[in-house]
Amino acid sequence: ALLSLAAGHFAARRLRERVEAVNATFAAVRAGRIAARAPDAGTSDELAELAANTNAALDQVERLIEAQRHVSDQTAHEIRTPLMHLDTRILKAIEATDDPVLLRTLDQSRAEIRGVVRLLDSLLDIAGTQAMRGDLRGLADISLSDIAESLADLYGASAEELGIGFHARIAPGIHMRGDAMQMTRLLSNLLDNAFKYVPSGGSVVLELAPGPRMAVQDDGPGIPCADRERVFERYVRLDGARGQGHGLGLALARAIAERHHLSLHVEDAEPGARFVVRPEERDA
Repeated sequence: ALLSLAAGHFAARRLRERVEAVNATFAAVRAGRIAARAPDAGTSDELAELAANTNAALDQVERLIEAQRHVSDQTAHEIRTPLMHLDTRILKAIEATDDPVLLRTLDQSRAEIRGVVRLLDSLLDIAGTQAMRGDLRGLADISLSDIAESLADLYGASAEELGIGFHARIAPGIHMRGDAMQMTRLLSNLLDNAFKYVPSGGSVVLELAPGPRMAVQDDGPGIPCADRERVFERYVRLDGARGQGHGLGLALARAIAERHHLSLHVEDAEPGARFVVRPEERDA
């Protein structure tokens, strides 16, 4: 009886270890380690078949991710190249004429072409960033404090020209694992949005605190409760914006935040709006 009990205990422990190895593989993939695979136990039982099927499914997921990236890059190249060639031809036509009406029309055409290219780039950025959610490849230790300080210097000069007060409260030494270019894009999109809506004589505040926790606040007209989720959808533009755009900046900012396991939402600043970026709440 003791021998049977010991054998049963050993078999149960062995079974539990092999199941936990498969579960650990899925947890690693969810955490961003796309190349993680279930270990080969060297047997030919049902659990070995489950591990093999798990690895085959993960191989297919990885191939689909790489294929999506390749298609996005190829699409961008195939569309952007003829547009830039067309822009070059229009520029040559501008240089060859003095007709003011024709010059105005050609200038408008060039502006529209550049707008289409920016729209294409933004859509591809959003799609690519959403596809990379949880993918740790390309991420490194970055200094959010340095990124925020650089943006504060840049936007401080722009604010002075526009007659807008700009204040930065940036805690030093804040680091995270992320993509420096994307985190710069996230903060700059939030700042661009604030500058679009704040009136001359108003103010914009950039904050960075441990967590990391980032916030961009303005004292403009604010965002109604009904629109506080809608503003993160593609092509949404609220009334009163300064300048033109496609309504994709906040959609991209949220996609970047989610890729880095951060949340992005908007609050009432009374007056104005306050966009807050902070770590996602994990399920218990």
